[in-house]
Amino acid sequence: MPNVEVLTMWYNEAFLAPFFLNHYSFADHIRVLVDIDTIDDTRSIIERCPNATIEDMVFPDGFDNDIAVEALNRCYKESKADWVIAVDADEFVLTPNLHEFLKDRTEDVFLVRLYEVYRNFMDCDLDISLPIAEQRRHGTPNAVGGQNKSGTKPIVVHAGRRIKWMPGQHRIWNRHKLVTANDILLGSHWIFADNSRPFIERRLRGRIRQSKNNILKGHSCHYNDVTEDKIIKQLEQHMNDERVF
Repeated sequence: MPNVEVLTMWYNEAFLAPFFLNHYSFADHIRVLVDIDTIDDTRSIIERCPNATIEDMVFPDGFDNDIAVEALNRCYKESKADWVIAVDADEFVLTPNLHEFLKDRTEDVFLVRLYEVYRNFMDCDLDISLPIAEQRRHGTPNAVGGQNKSGTKPIVVHAGRRIKWMPGQHRIWNRHKLVTANDILLGSHWIFADNSRPFIERRLRGRIRQSKNNILKGHSCHYNDVTEDKIIKQLEQHMNDERVF
């Protein structure tokens, strides 16, 4: 079976960390780049995970997409795995038996269709003992806006290729020179997966921690007008969404 490594970058992800580490427990290695300004229990949670390691990240002026993607690309080049999954803490690839699926595949890139999922009025509270796919299945067919209007991200990639993510990881530099698989994999995006305080606060801090470089270049601009009232209103508007998977 192929060796699979997960790359991810976290800041104060103590709430999502157990869900993420449990979901990706099938991976041979999970490499977590942790912002040194993290002050919650993120580190201790990772340290208890047998297939995960921590690497410190420094952002001198708040979160900077350019610094982040440079570190991600460096980690990709350093990877000794056969396949790399590059995801945020709230992104879950749902393709079952991924090791078996990737065996003998020769493509460079697999796009993942990330459905933006919300808490439906019928949903129960999140439960770490339950699979990700069983807990949040309702949302909008328009999975992700902004740069990623197609609703897909280049997340699952063959190691050792000439792959270089662009800031935000929504695109790969010179992707037309790579072989992209026809299969689009299923995934879910949990940025709005619940109406509890951890999710609301996580969304709010995305605006607060933007570096001057991010603001100047327009990186992560979807955070610019985020307010608690807007978040709550959005969550309420999606309580009756259709099932997307």
